[in-house]
Amino acid sequence: MYNKMNTFNDFINVSQWLITNKYTNNNKLIIHGASAGGLLVGSSITLRPDLFHAAILECPFVDLMNTMADSNIPLTTAEWEQWGNPNTNTSYHYMNQ
Repeated sequence: MYNKMNTFNDFINVSQWLITNKYTNNNKLIIHGASAGGLLVGSSITLRPDLFHAAILECPFVDLMNTMADSNIPLTTAEWEQWGNPNTNTSYHYMNQ
């Protein structure tokens, strides 16, 4: 839960490696993600927009804070262990960085 940024940093590092090693370049690199993968893609293009030419987000899970704060949404409370519960101070500050 408190290592989620590693997911985004790892994805960005792999993308940078592909560019550095000339497998592609930032004018050709297109990324794609759906649901939680959409969160990965959305976060990656927010953190490093210079790396990607385009992004395709299918039904992205990009409203993390509001979704995870609403315990009435099915499956939300079960996901607090992985994503965090933004209704607590520690999780809120980590998730909102």
